[in-house]
Amino acid sequence: MDNEDPDAPEPWTPKWKNNDYECDFYVRGRRIRKRLGIRDVKKFELACRLAEMEFDEAWEKVLNPAPTFAEAANLYMRHTGNRRYLQRIIRYFGVYTRIDEIDRPRILRAGIDIAEQRFREIGNQWAPSTIQCQVTVPINAVLNFITGNRRERRKKNVRSRYLSPSQLEALILVAMAPEKARVYDKNLRILKIIVFMVATGCGPGETFAVKVEHFNWSTNEVWIPAVKDGAGKTIFRARWVYLPDRAIELIGELPKSGRAFLSSRGNPFELRDHGGGQIAKQFRKLCDEAGLPQDVVCYTLRHTWATYHSAQVGNHDLLLDRGGWAKADTARDYRKAHPADLGEQLYAYGWDFGEDPANTQKFYT
Repeated sequence: MDNEDPDAPEPWTPKWKNNDYECDFYVRGRRIRKRLGIRDVKKFELACRLAEMEFDEAWEKVLNPAPTFAEAANLYMRHTGNRRYLQRIIRYFGVYTRIDEIDRPRILRAGIDIAEQRFREIGNQWAPSTIQCQVTVPINAVLNFITGNRRERRKKNVRSRYLSPSQLEALILVAMAPEKARVYDKNLRILKIIVFMVATGCGPGETFAVKVEHFNWSTNEVWIPAVKDGAGKTIFRARWVYLPDRAIELIGELPKSGRAFLSSRGNPFELRDHGGGQIAKQFRKLCDEAGLPQDVVCYTLRHTWATYHSAQVGNHDLLLDRGGWAKADTARDYRKAHPADLGEQLYAYGWDFGEDPANTQKFYT
C-alpha cells in the first residue's frame, strides 16, 4: 500500500530565499544544498527543472561513485611513496569531496584558502610559486594518477636569493641582541639555529632533529641521520656535515644530551614533515630588524650555504655530499651566481668552509 501523499512536494522542490532559488535535499544521509542562480521569482518552473537535475546528478554519484580525493590521494601515496604536502590538502577537501568535483577553479580556490590558513597559523605569507608547488601540483599529481594520465609538468621555480656576507653578519648581530627585534630569546637559541643552518646547509627540520650525540667535535662534523619525520626526504639526506670554526664559536654551549637545538623557551621542537614554520615569526622579526628583503626565509640559509661552499671550496661532488642531493642539477639550483671575490669576503668575516675533501665520507641508511 502506497502511503505517500500525492500532494507532497518533490524532495528537490526549490525555495525562494535571499533573492534566489535554492534546492535543499538529502541523498543517503548527505545534505545537498545549492543556490540555483535564478533571481527571478517568476521562473519557478525553470528552477524546478534545474533542481531536479541536481537531484538526479546527486543520486548518479551515489549509485556510480567516483573515488573521493582522500581515497585517491591515499592510493597515490601508497603506490608512489610520495606524501609531500598532501595531508593538509586531504584535510582541506575532507572525506566527501570527489575527484570529479575538483575542477580548475576549485584547485585555484584551494591554493588561496590553504595559503590563507597557513598565514593565520604561523604568519608565513606564501608566494604564488609556493602555492603552485605545495597545492596545485600535488592536487594535479593525484588527479592525473587516479585517471591514468601523466603527471603534470611544471615550470621550474628556483629561488634566486642568498645572503651576502654583510647581510649574514647583520642577521647574526641582530640575533645576538634579539630584544631589539622584539624577540624573546635570552639564551640566544635562535642564533644557534641560524648559525648551524647557514654553516652546514641543513634544513630547518634537520636542524630541529639533530642531537648532541651526533656531533663529532674532533673533526668539526655532525651526523644527520634523516630518519625522523620532518628531518629528511630521501636516503641522500643522511650525511655528515661540516661546521666551520666560526660557527662553533657562535653556537657556543649546547645541552648535555638530547636535542641540540631548542625553542627560545627551551623546549624541543615538534618534528613535522617539512618543518620550518616553528620559528618563522621570530626569524622574520630578526630579518626585518637586520634590514633583509621580505623574500628571505629560513630555507634561504640552505641556498646561502650552497653558494658559500661553492665560492670557497669549489668541489661540486663534495657539495652534493654535504648538501644531501642525489642530482647534480639540484645542487646547481641551490648554488647561486656570485662575484669572484665572494670567498674573500667570507674570509674577512671569519668564515672558512674549506674542509679537507679527502676526509669526507657519505653514508646511506
